[in-house]
Amino acid sequence: MKSFNQLIEECEGHIRSGRADLAAKKLAALNTAEVPRESRLPLATLCRRASLTSVGLRLLAPIVHPERNKWRAEASQKELAEYAVLLFRNGSTQEALITLDKVDAREVPEQPMYRGFCHIFQWEYDQAADYLQVYLDSEPAAYSAFVARVNLAAALVSASRLDEALKLLDANIETARANDYHRLLGNCFELRAQVYLRYGDYKKSRGDLSEAAKIFGSEQTTTDQLFVAKWQSVLESIESRQTTPLVSFREKALALRHWESVRDTDFYFLKVAFEQERFEHLLFGTPYGSYRKRLLKEMTAKPNSDSFLYGAKNAPCLDLSTGELTGSTLLKPGQKSHQLLTVLLKDFYKPIRLGGLFAELFPDEKFDIFTSPNRIHQLLFRTRHWLESNQIPVALEEVEGNYSLRITGEFSFRVALEREAEESHEVMWRKLNRLKGDSAVVSAKEAREALGMSRSAFHRLSVWALETGLAQKQGNGNAVRYRISDTKIERAA
Repeated sequence: MKSFNQLIEECEGHIRSGRADLAAKKLAALNTAEVPRESRLPLATLCRRASLTSVGLRLLAPIVHPERNKWRAEASQKELAEYAVLLFRNGSTQEALITLDKVDAREVPEQPMYRGFCHIFQWEYDQAADYLQVYLDSEPAAYSAFVARVNLAAALVSASRLDEALKLLDANIETARANDYHRLLGNCFELRAQVYLRYGDYKKSRGDLSEAAKIFGSEQTTTDQLFVAKWQSVLESIESRQTTPLVSFREKALALRHWESVRDTDFYFLKVAFEQERFEHLLFGTPYGSYRKRLLKEMTAKPNSDSFLYGAKNAPCLDLSTGELTGSTLLKPGQKSHQLLTVLLKDFYKPIRLGGLFAELFPDEKFDIFTSPNRIHQLLFRTRHWLESNQIPVALEEVEGNYSLRITGEFSFRVALEREAEESHEVMWRKLNRLKGDSAVVSAKEAREALGMSRSAFHRLSVWALETGLAQKQGNGNAVRYRISDTKIERAA
C-alpha cells in the first residue's frame, strides 16, 4: 500500500509542476491487476490528467462492471463519475452520458459540468450551456467556477447566442484581470473577438485578438496560439476579400492535425469566395446537425445532389449505400467491413476515437477496455485485407487511438448526406426499394435477381421485412409476391 500512496504523491507532484510526461511514464508501467480498490480512483484520476485514458479505464472497469467486480461492492458515485469522464476521453460519449445519469450531483457537484463537456463534443451547445449553468448554480470554488464560466461563454458563442456570450465575456475579462487568471484572460479575449467578428465589428475583433496574442505569444505552438492565428487569418481574409491568409493557415492546421480548425477554415473560405465543391465537401463531410444548419443558412446554398463523390473524379467509385463498385456488388451491404467504412467516412475532417468507433459499430454494447479494442483491431485487420485483395487504394490509419480513412490513389466513394452503419437487412431492403420503385409488388424471384441473393439469403431477408412491417406478403408457394411499403421504409430509415 505504501508504494501506491507514494506513486500517487509523486505523480501528483509531477503534474502540478507541469511535467505530466513524467507522471505518464510511471503510470503506464502500472500492473493494474495488482492495484487495491482504495488506490484505483486516485490513480485513475491521475491517468486522466496525464492523458492515459486506457490505463484509467483498466483501473476502474473492474469496479464499475459487476461481472468483473471482485470486491462485491458497488462503484461509488465518484468512481462512476471518473469512469464516465474517461469514457468521454475515449470517445464513448453516449455511454459516458448514460453513466453520468447514475451519478448524483449532490455527491459529485461536477456531474453537470461533465455532461456539458460531453454535449460540447457532440456540438450540442445549447444543452452544454444549460448543464454548465447548473454547475455554476451549485456555487463551486472560485477558480473552478471561472473555468466553467469560460466554457459557458464558448458554448454560447458556438450556439450563436452572441448577446449572452458578450455580456458574460465582458464580466469574465474583468474577473480574470482582477484575479490574475492570465491564460484564461487570453481565452476570453479570443472568444470575444469571435463575437465581434460575427457582429461585423472588425476593429474590436482585431483589438481583442491582439490582446490575446500578447498573452499567448506568437509561436503557434499551443492550441491557444493556434486559435488566435486562426481568427486573425479569418479576419484578414474577410476584410481583404482574399483567401490567401485562410489557405496559409489551413496548411498549418493540417500539419498540426487540428481538424476543427481545418473545418472552420473551409467555412470562412466559403464566406469569402464561395465554391460549390468545397461547400458540398464541408456539408457532406460534417456529421453535426447544428453545424450543417448554420452552413446552409449562412451560405444560402444547396447541394446539387443527395450524394457526394468523395475522392478522385472519373475514377472507380464504391457506392456506400449499396456496396457496389461500377455497378457490381463488391462489398456486402451491412456487413461489419461495410459499416466500418461508412463510419470512417461520416466525418471527412476529424478522425474518430476508439470508443466512438466501437459505439458506432456495436451500438447496443458497452465499451469494455479489456475486449473492445481487440474487436476493433480484428475488424480493421479484416477490412485492410479486403481492401488489399480487391486492389482498392485506401488506407485505414490510426494515430494515438484516433482512426481515419485515407484514399491513396485514383478512387472515390459515393456517400449520402445522411449515413449510418446500417445492418445488412436494412441496406438490402432499401436497395430493393430503389430498384423496384415506390410501393412496388415483386416476386421472390424478381427480388432475388435484383439483389443478387441466394434463396436462403432472400428468405431470411423477407422474414425480417415482414416482421418489421416493411413488406406485405401476397399469395402462397411459387406465386408469393411482396408489396414494398415506401412510407414505412422512410420511417425505418
